[in-house]
Amino acid sequence: MAAFKNKDNGTWYVQFRYTDWKGERQQKLKRGFATKREALEWEREFLMEKQADVNMTFESFVALYERDIKPKLKLNTWLTKESIIKKKILPYFATVTLDELMDNVFEGKSAVIENLLYTGAYILAGAPKIGKSFLVAQIAHHISTGQDLWGYKTHQGTVLYLALEDDESRLQRRMFRMFGVEGTSSLHFATNAKMIGGGLDEQLEKFVREHSDTKLIIVDTLQKVREAVSDSYSYSSDYEVIGKLKQFADRYGVCVLIVHHTRKQPAGDSFEMISGTTGLLGCADGALLMQKEKRTDTLPCSLCLTFGGGGLPSCPNPLHDI
Repeated sequence: MAAFKNKDNGTWYVQFRYTDWKGERQQKLKRGFATKREALEWEREFLMEKQADVNMTFESFVALYERDIKPKLKLNTWLTKESIIKKKILPYFATVTLDELMDNVFEGKSAVIENLLYTGAYILAGAPKIGKSFLVAQIAHHISTGQDLWGYKTHQGTVLYLALEDDESRLQRRMFRMFGVEGTSSLHFATNAKMIGGGLDEQLEKFVREHSDTKLIIVDTLQKVREAVSDSYSYSSDYEVIGKLKQFADRYGVCVLIVHHTRKQPAGDSFEMISGTTGLLGCADGALLMQKEKRTDTLPCSLCLTFGGGGLPSCPNPLHDI
């Protein structure tokens, strides 16, 4: 490789030949580098990219991915992916070569409910009064007692249920209605909590330190723990609020299940019915969606599941009727 200096303006340029993916010889010229080193580095990255070399930097690999996938996606879908890449991947891997990345060993996510819930942040969304609180109460009880749920194996541990739209009397009636007088010391309730970024982190951290076997924290509902900044939230604020809960979940290896509402308007993709922007689902590890034809129907609800982090199964069709 060689770099040349432009005597007219003092900048550097590279000019070289390479073999493209068709096996044909091509010529490349790139001008405007401030230093010889920058010019040579650019040429090296370019050639590795064209040769699909595993020693290219991860940043170059991401650039390749963007050029390939962006034209094939809807704008909102790409913006979600781009935000995840820039905020959750590139800050850690920008200077790591692909070869080095593939040599790393990462700990996988632990299952809380096999093939359903793992460590991380998940959204459970459904229309008002559809039965979300009954569903999360059932999930909480099964994990705290170690009972299988709908045939899925659970991993027993302590559960914290922030029932922020209830009082203790209402909670007692619901739990009695569902489980009778059978109790468990591994299921904890709270009917008030501080806001995200305003003390909730510290409250949850204190609980997890006191209960080292905590598997699940339920936040019912999201609106009760986020600051009301305006009538509508932006993509960045939605992403940030879920991001803070996800950071906590990842730091302590627990599952945080966040109860939220769906919007009234129909959508082509069921998960686009989740109230708010795509920033909520974009940052979450996955989402569960409760649906029924009419809220007043006595027929069972359908529960669908999608994962956003990759490496885990997704279920575009109803997962279970409840």
